[in-house]
Amino acid sequence: MTWDGSRYFLAWHESRVPGPTTLHTAFLSGLGQPLAGESQIPQKLLDWSAVSLAPIRPGLVATAYTRVSSYGANGEARRAFVNLVSPATPKRRSAR
Repeated sequence: MTWDGSRYFLAWHESRVPGPTTLHTAFLSGLGQPLAGESQIPQKLLDWSAVSLAPIRPGLVATAYTRVSSYGANGEARRAFVNLVSPATPKRRSAR
């Protein structure tokens, strides 16, 4: 959880066995208020490292996490991902 200057931003993992892991994110303006801008990032394999959150400006937060790639050529290598998330439009970018 982090504060972006005007509201809280939350990130949490959900896993189902068997099944994929999902990273959820949402903004929370206050206690008792509904979540806003909720997004889901489905993952096949998430390495369960902490999700890093960095507020950029009110209404925009960067999330960073690693994911294990199970594709043959990658040999289960970890890849870093950065998402710029706002209540209106979550965006995903692979860090290279």
